[in-house]
Amino acid sequence: MLPSSGLSGAQLRDWAEIDLDATAATIESNRDVIKGIKLRLVGNIVASAGVEVVKIAKKVARKFGLPIMVHIGDRDKQVSPTLTQEFLPLMESGDILSHVFTTQLGSALRPDGTILPELREAMQRGVVLDVAHGRFNLSFEVARKSMAQGILPTTLSTDLTIPSLTNIVYGMTVTMSKFMALGLNLKQVIEMSTINPARALNTQDRMGSLKPGMDADVSILDLLSGTWKLEDCEQQPIEATRLIAPSMTIKSGQLIPAQPVAQPQPLSIGGSRRADEI
Repeated sequence: MLPSSGLSGAQLRDWAEIDLDATAATIESNRDVIKGIKLRLVGNIVASAGVEVVKIAKKVARKFGLPIMVHIGDRDKQVSPTLTQEFLPLMESGDILSHVFTTQLGSALRPDGTILPELREAMQRGVVLDVAHGRFNLSFEVARKSMAQGILPTTLSTDLTIPSLTNIVYGMTVTMSKFMALGLNLKQVIEMSTINPARALNTQDRMGSLKPGMDADVSILDLLSGTWKLEDCEQQPIEATRLIAPSMTIKSGQLIPAQPVAQPQPLSIGGSRRADEI
């Protein structure tokens, strides 16, 4: 299969692991659920073949009219430091760049603090810039410098795993809160968490807003005031004076009270008010 797994250590190691016929057959038989092809730019094959792997992914994706989603950020420092600059021109409207604010090798922020011009061009073409926080791929410094140069995320996402449920990431609402602390407003983070992801998945006709006729799945959130110290993946802190917190979900007509595994502890806390319903 072409897309590599998100499981630890499950990288593309050998060309024999890329079976284009099996990939095509899997997509063809699961068109209702497969939304794109993900490629993690890490591992032995990517280190040796570089941009050719992206070209192969694009060829398969185009055949089925699907986007590619490309993971940047190589913690093992195997891939070429110029690979991101090389593959960005291949990305088209609707393709997704994941971990846009990573500080790992492959970051779109150059050592002098300026963004790659290829990233700006990709954004202008309609490439989706996805946060995908995770345990290793959100740097407040990269985010600040990129956003100051006009590079805003299209979609906020958590890349949540079990180890990050109780620290760093916590969940979607904390990720939204971090980007408000970075300067975005409530309307922006809601759009980046609802209608923008729906458009990226081509499901905006039934989800992503509360318009009549849409799926009636609703998150009810509280907007808390106070002071919280939130951290990025480099353990760098940011002070947040507002925290979005889950209150309740309505799913298929059922009321489901929020039961987060953990939430950041406030340094001080004031009142709260109900945020927009998502």
